Amino acid sequence: MNIRCIADPRSSLGFLLAGIKTDKVSSREEAIKAVTRATEDSSAGIVLITTDVTALLGEAFEKYFFSATMPFFIEIPSNGSQDKPGLITRLLKKTVGIGV
Repeated sequence: MNIRCIADPRSSLGFLLAGIKTDKVSSREEAIKAVTRATEDSSAGIVLITTDVTALLGEAFEKYFFSATMPFFIEIPSNGSQDKPGLITRLLKKTVGIGV
């Protein structure tokens, strides 16, 4: 199994330098295509996805996060992010009504 990354342009350079197959996206359409490619890649076991990309996807990301058995999506902070809440934090706040 391989690791893939879907990242905004600022965050993608580090992953590319580390030799991780990376999709650099800057629009919602590019993000949807990259997530689709990642889910169709049978060699991908883990997909790292930056918070800026999940923001582009909005609630559409939740579909992949909760329905795909493989690959496993992990949301990571974007380069230079100011502690934006991750998907799990947002869902808890939405469900329970309080921030964690």
